[in-house]
Amino acid sequence: EVSTQSTESSGINAEYGVLLARDGTLSVPEDHYKALLNQAFGVGGWALIPLDDIKELPAMDPNQKYVPLVREYALYAHERFVSQAFGETNFYSANQKYSDAAETIKASALTRCCKDLGVASELWDKGWTERWRGEYGIQDSGVD
Repeated sequence: EVSTQSTESSGINAEYGVLLARDGTLSVPEDHYKALLNQAFGVGGWALIPLDDIKELPAMDPNQKYVPLVREYALYAHERFVSQAFGETNFYSANQKYSDAAETIKASALTRCCKDLGVASELWDKGWTERWRGEYGIQDSGVD
């Protein structure tokens, strides 16, 4: 029953379950996706499998202080292919552990694979996200 669940019907309270990042993007905690997959397929009934090694992408700006990292994953449930997606993050070597960056990549890929199942798919809908920001979001103008 995972594929038909929206943020509200899958237990994500629109006010408290959706996270608003500094850049304005909306997300749902990774644990929620895992809980839904466990509910639908059972613990151990699904797996997110890496398809390659973590790759460093070339810098877009020679002055950037991070390295863009990507890795491709495939989601399987009951030994059947479900979805495939890249996870990504920016790695800041001065103040971030590489292992934390690797976990962020994995969470990003899980989110994208679950999108193909329809889980929290509203987060990819511009109209829905604008309405959510208008009702629950806090605008920070960045001016002191």
